[in-house]
Amino acid sequence: MSTTVVDLATLRPVIGAEPTPAEIAADARVEAQQILDQARDEADRIIDAAQRAVETARGEEAAAEQKRQAHERQAIRARELADAETEGAAEIVSKAREQAAALLDQAADLASRRRTAAEETHTKALAEAEEIRSRAQARADELLKEAEAKAGEAERVRAAAEADADLNRRRANLDLDEEIATRRASAEKELARDRENAERARAELQQELHELGAEFDRQAEQKRAQLDAELAAIRTKAGTEAKAITEKATREAESLRKAAEKESASATGRAKAREAQADRLLNEARTAVRRSSKWHSITRKFWQGAPWVALAAGVGLAASGEYELARLVGIHPYVAPLLPVSIDVYAVSAFRAKKDIAPALLLMAGANLAYHIADQAGIGHGKPTPWQLTAAVVLIFVAVIWRVHALLGDGHDAATKAVETAGSPAPAGAGKAASTGAGKPTGNPASTGSGSASGNRPPTGTGKSGSTGGGNRTGSGGRHRSGKGGRSGSGNAEQRAAVRARAAEILAAGEIPSPTALAAEFGIADPEWVRNQIRAVRS
Repeated sequence: MSTTVVDLATLRPVIGAEPTPAEIAADARVEAQQILDQARDEADRIIDAAQRAVETARGEEAAAEQKRQAHERQAIRARELADAETEGAAEIVSKAREQAAALLDQAADLASRRRTAAEETHTKALAEAEEIRSRAQARADELLKEAEAKAGEAERVRAAAEADADLNRRRANLDLDEEIATRRASAEKELARDRENAERARAELQQELHELGAEFDRQAEQKRAQLDAELAAIRTKAGTEAKAITEKATREAESLRKAAEKESASATGRAKAREAQADRLLNEARTAVRRSSKWHSITRKFWQGAPWVALAAGVGLAASGEYELARLVGIHPYVAPLLPVSIDVYAVSAFRAKKDIAPALLLMAGANLAYHIADQAGIGHGKPTPWQLTAAVVLIFVAVIWRVHALLGDGHDAATKAVETAGSPAPAGAGKAASTGAGKPTGNPASTGSGSASGNRPPTGTGKSGSTGGGNRTGSGGRHRSGKGGRSGSGNAEQRAAVRARAAEILAAGEIPSPTALAAEFGIADPEWVRNQIRAVRS
């Protein structure tokens, strides 16, 4: 027969306030422990009293022993005194014998009384012995015998005291054992009653637990049957709904498949149309490339050299005024060209280093202004040159030497720092050229810090901006395509058409398309595929 185990904590609200067997057993243990503690306390008190009695008897025994030893010492001293006074104490000895006989009678009487009461007799015997010892210090041998007799009596008294103490100790131990046995029997009876009560309560509680467990099993069985029925209904309903959902999903999937096929066919048509358009644009681009490549090469070279022409013209014009100024102040004609060389080389160096530009311009402008103003004032044409002008010219080349020295130091430090940090020169800046409605440029590309022209290409005749020039001339500075999320290994038809069109634009602008840049622009992971498209455009 299986027994259902039920948690007492869950059934306690059902049972009510009745104590559990564990609580009854705990209460019984607590009460039994209290009884045992009381018995132990009482036994401890009895044992302490017995020990104190034994210690008192031992103390009395030790005192009697000390008194006996004192009597022996006094007897020895009395014997010594008696030996010393034997010759002159014959009369005293006779009197002492008489007194000793009387004292012996008194001692016998005292000994009989001390036997009836140990403590009182012992005390009196000690007092009498002390008195006899004090009297017998100057007495004869009878006093010594009396002292020995009293010592023997004291020994008997001590033996009697020891016997009484031992008897009292045994009685105390017997009383303690009886008390402990009585208390133990009482505690065992109480514990047995508590155990019986706890066993009855446990049996009653176990019976209630069995009944509650059976009731719980019946209710659980009913609930299980109800849940099984509900589960079966839910399964049936779920099967019906799943079948309906499956049929609906099948119909929707079929419709989606058909729509996808239509969309795929439409996308394929659009892709073919775009491919045809790309081929058409490619052919047009090839024609435009062949037609405009020579013209763009010429214009590119012209605009690349135009800044240098302007720079050379400006420097030459400034140098002429500086040369005439040197001649004006009396510098020899063979040495006079050194003044414009120093000023203009310093100015160009300042422009390249992008430092000291303002002082360089001031020196160039000041030298030319000084010459032209002096020339207009008639100096050098029959009019003497003022010393202030000569001093100014001398200060000009002195200032040039000073600033060039400072510029060389700054340039060296900047170059060292650039080499340490970057290890390569900075990229050239790109100037911008505005375009008119007809596609002609209205601005010159700005020169870079390194002296090489890297400005934007002039616009083409169609009005579209050309690709920006760079160190590797990749033409990657054009517009970026949006909507290309990831990078694919090879492009589809749309990407092929777009890449070919972009490559045609770059070639039409006179640039060299970069497969890597175009792959990054269109989100293509394979630059070799882009290179093949560029080859197709070139062919």
